Amino acid sequence: MIHDFDTSTRAAASSWKPQRSTDPVRVLVVNDESAVLWSIDQTLRSEGYITVTALDGASAVRAVERLGQFDLLITNLYHDSQPGQTI
Repeated sequence: MIHDFDTSTRAAASSWKPQRSTDPVRVLVVNDESAVLWSIDQTLRSEGYITVTALDGASAVRAVERLGQFDLLITNLYHDSQPGQTI
C-alpha cells in the first residue's frame, strides 16, 4: 500500500535530523581478516567513534567482559572459530 503524506508531514520529515549524543559511540569491531578490521577501525575512528577491535569471537567476548557494553557491534557472520551471530 502506498501512503500519500500531506505537505506538513513531508516538511517535518525533511527537516528531521538525528540527535547526536555528546557521549562518543563505543563500537566493537570483530573480523577475522586483519586488513578488513583495520580499515573499519580507521574509518570509524576518523568519524569520532571509540573503537575496540577483536580478531575472533573469544576476544570479543573478553572485551565485553572487561569493558562492559558497547553501543554497536560490527562483525562478519562467519568466523573460523565462532559464528558472528553468537558473539
